[in-house]
Amino acid sequence: MPTLKPLPDCEGPKLECFTDDLTKHDFKFLEYLGEGCHSAVVKAEIDGKVYVIKFFFPMEPVEQTIQMVPIDENFMVDADVCELLTASDKMPQHVTDIVRLQATSFYNECRAYGRLKETGREDLAIKAHGYLRVNLHQIDEHFQAAIQDAYPGDRPSTRGDIRRLFKIYDDLDVDVPIMATVKDWVPNH
Repeated sequence: MPTLKPLPDCEGPKLECFTDDLTKHDFKFLEYLGEGCHSAVVKAEIDGKVYVIKFFFPMEPVEQTIQMVPIDENFMVDADVCELLTASDKMPQHVTDIVRLQATSFYNECRAYGRLKETGREDLAIKAHGYLRVNLHQIDEHFQAAIQDAYPGDRPSTRGDIRRLFKIYDDLDVDVPIMATVKDWVPNH
C-alpha cells in the first residue's frame, strides 16, 4: 500500500498514489507515444498489466509562470511576457502556494480525476489509477529504449536527450522529482 499522500496537498479532490517506488515493480516502457508542451506519454507494462503513463515535465511546478490578464477584448498580451510566480507585496507567499496547487498541469489532472472518483463518475474519462513520483535516474534507460524503438532510423537516444525532453539542463536538477499519472491503456483510442 502506498505511503505517499494523495495530491494536490490542498482542499478539494485528490488523486491517490499508484505506488511509492516504481523500481520495486516489474516494469518496462513498451512504446513512446509522444509529448506535448507539459508532458511525455508512454505505454508501459507494470507487473504484467498494460497502462499509459503521462510524465509531466518537472520544471513546471518548480518554476511556475503566470499571466494575470484582465478581462478586456482590447488588451493584448505578448506570449513571451511571463513572470516567474514569486511572492511579493501584491501576492503573498500563501497565495503563490495556492496558485501553484491550482494552476499546474499535474495538479489539475490530479484534481480532475480525483473529482471523477469522488462523484462516482469515473466512466466519463479513461480511468486513472493514481500518480507516480520518480527521478530521472530511475527511468532514463527505459525512456531511451522506448524513444529508440519509436524512431529506429534516428541516432541512438542518450541520457542527454532524455534530460532535454524533461527540461533538465543543470546537473543539480537531476534529482528533481518527475510526477506522472497512470491510466488505463485503451487500444485504438
